[in-house]
Amino acid sequence: MAECPRNAITMEEDEIGALYPVINQELCIKCGKCVRTCGYKNFDNGDEPIEVYGAINNNSDLYNKSASGGVFSLIASEFYKDNGTVVGSVEEYVDGKIDCKHIVGKSSEDLEKMYGSKYVQSRSFEIFAEVKQALKDGKKVLFCGTPCQVAAIKKIAPNQENLYTIDLICHGTPPVKLLQEFLSGLEKKLHSKVVYFAFREKSAGRGFRAAVATEKRKFYFSHGILSYYKLFLDGVIYRKNCYTCPYAQKKRIADLTIGDFWGIENYFPADQVQGKYWSCILVNSTKGQELIERYGKDFTLLKSNFEQVANKNEQLNRPHDVPVLREKYFQLYSEKGYKGIEEEYRKHMGGTFKMFIKEKKQLLENIMR
Repeated sequence: MAECPRNAITMEEDEIGALYPVINQELCIKCGKCVRTCGYKNFDNGDEPIEVYGAINNNSDLYNKSASGGVFSLIASEFYKDNGTVVGSVEEYVDGKIDCKHIVGKSSEDLEKMYGSKYVQSRSFEIFAEVKQALKDGKKVLFCGTPCQVAAIKKIAPNQENLYTIDLICHGTPPVKLLQEFLSGLEKKLHSKVVYFAFREKSAGRGFRAAVATEKRKFYFSHGILSYYKLFLDGVIYRKNCYTCPYAQKKRIADLTIGDFWGIENYFPADQVQGKYWSCILVNSTKGQELIERYGKDFTLLKSNFEQVANKNEQLNRPHDVPVLREKYFQLYSEKGYKGIEEEYRKHMGGTFKMFIKEKKQLLENIMR
């Protein structure tokens, strides 16, 4: 979109609400620029990691605001203090609905919005023109996103030497429309408007537990109670092209790759890992080494290797297989909307009554907290 000389490309929703580029053939002049700059159609191979670490942020405030070890929050905050421009995804409520998009950070408050996990498609394309201008103006830019988003910004960046990139170990991205419809149903169960939703908040406890705040109170739920959350983790509700992602491999497109270091306790003594959440860092370039050396002084780093990190991070080896149930869920979605997905999920997870009992138990636990 940002490269089209005739503004002939728009992002439009498919049948499940996922955004894809559509070319207006009446405006298109067949220059081929869109194909040459498309990270999916015109895939560039990345680089194998130079170094691999387990990492934890020793700044307790930033660590507690992060989903795992707090790698991005430390590098981003230090990069920003060094007069750099930080770009990342944020979740915000717009007109009463949750939304996810990339922003160019203008303040420390903007940076804080970027922390934490967002298991949903973020509209990064909206800020590409602003990022290009910042690079043209000679500013240093740190861009964080999924591998395909990093590939896109690298293809159009006019000043590569000032662009630093971090990609995530991405499982796949569902469309935000599904999350909005799921939360609308949750509001009916909680009898109140949801004003805040976080997939992973450390105050919610260990594991995959969501924090949900309504106008009345705050709740914490394990992922199995929440259909959207569990179906994301099971790979059922991703966009179609996530299942054939060329970036789900060892060779990485960004300067740094970050994610959760699942199973770190199997490789290091208990007194080193201390029962905390740890991130993994794959250093893929000399720029990545620079980011760690210059902005990572508050990290504790444990020297690791690719095999240890990839053991429980499947998307470092291959994209997720298409689940057998995906077609059935989205057929029901086409017939009934998200209500159809919710009904089938409850049936698949053991029936409405069993789910009802689990929900009531968790609601009672929340009241007693």
